[in-house]
Amino acid sequence: MIASPADEEVGDLDLVIESSAPCRVEITLANAQFFSEDVNSAAVKTTVQIPKAGADLVVRATASQSGQRFAVRVRAGHDGSDVADTSFWGDGALAGVLVVPPNGKAR
Repeated sequence: MIASPADEEVGDLDLVIESSAPCRVEITLANAQFFSEDVNSAAVKTTVQIPKAGADLVVRATASQSGQRFAVRVRAGHDGSDVADTSFWGDGALAGVLVVPPNGKAR
């Protein structure tokens, strides 16, 4: 029997999002948005559920000031250990993919 996406086992994943300048950050998985928030100087923390088989999280951000060079760092982990950590750079806007390995195991 093949499991449908709705039947997939999921697990909690802690995200920490930081930015070098005020911006709006959106994170999606399989075209479903599960994080959208303004990020300023303080790190934003949230917990999301993703498939235990791993996931490619699409990160998009738009700077508050048009054309401003900025960076966004996204760390993902659980139980106090990071399993993925990537920074993205852009001028006014940026997009990239954060790869979370299966079962959230460190690379």
